[in-house]
Amino acid sequence: MTGMDFLLTHLPKALAAEILPYEKNCREIRIREEYPVMIRFADREKALSYRVKTGEAREILLMLTEYSLYSHREELLRGFASVYGGVRIGIGGVFGGEGDDHLSAKSSLQIRSLMIRIAREEKEIAGKLLPYLLEKGKLVDTLVISPPGIGKTTLLRELVRIVSLGKGVLPMQCAVIDERAELFPKGIEAGPRTDVISLIKKEIGIAMAIRSLSPELICFDELGSREELRAAYEAAKSGVKILTSCHAENIENLRERFFFAELMEKGLFSRILVLSDSLGRSTAQALYDGKGRQLPMEPFLLAKEENRC
Repeated sequence: MTGMDFLLTHLPKALAAEILPYEKNCREIRIREEYPVMIRFADREKALSYRVKTGEAREILLMLTEYSLYSHREELLRGFASVYGGVRIGIGGVFGGEGDDHLSAKSSLQIRSLMIRIAREEKEIAGKLLPYLLEKGKLVDTLVISPPGIGKTTLLRELVRIVSLGKGVLPMQCAVIDERAELFPKGIEAGPRTDVISLIKKEIGIAMAIRSLSPELICFDELGSREELRAAYEAAKSGVKILTSCHAENIENLRERFFFAELMEKGLFSRILVLSDSLGRSTAQALYDGKGRQLPMEPFLLAKEENRC
């Protein structure tokens, strides 16, 4: 069963029936009380006729967590929940309670919107890109940047898979720190040389992997704090390659963001890949070295149009 299959059997029947014709191409489902449900595709969105009633967002969340909010407590305290098949549910509303416990009996949590993201596995999309990320046949330290929704996570997933398989690249022992359980949920192939640590802070998971899994490559999504950067440095100092991503429009935007200027000065990464939608979703737009100097590469699509959702 895929993540979409899970959604179609756990959402209200009338809503599931409207989503069903778009199941192969749907990437996000946006649920906001008092408004029609919106579904998003790679390059467009569509409003459904299903209108969400007051109080229904919370009921839908209960359905998707199989009426067990407390089993997702740690995630919900951070504003999201991960369910079967890599489906991630972001939560909007009014958070309140004693301390940080939004699920306590005295909590005033009011769930008013849900952003449901469906994980998609897209294989064979990195063949043309791979030579740009290799030195002596091995994947180098790589940072992938783009705005949200362009395909960073999908690309990381595929790079880990082919490195783990040794397909067109020297194989490596891979450790994936999957903080939100969306990189490699159940049913998505990680490869024979990949270990996945899920639902743990990235900086803690990186240290744990180095101590106990002896990885040659560590992958995690959305580098976003000094603690994560520090953990990545420590891993790199021990000889482990780093594969990660972050949100940025372009290299100039990256340079302006708090600690990323320091990141480029120290040269943690050998390659910085910029994704865009200039030729369609998941365009490999530009390539830079670790100091932010542009390298030769013409823009190209990572996947053929008919293979993309």
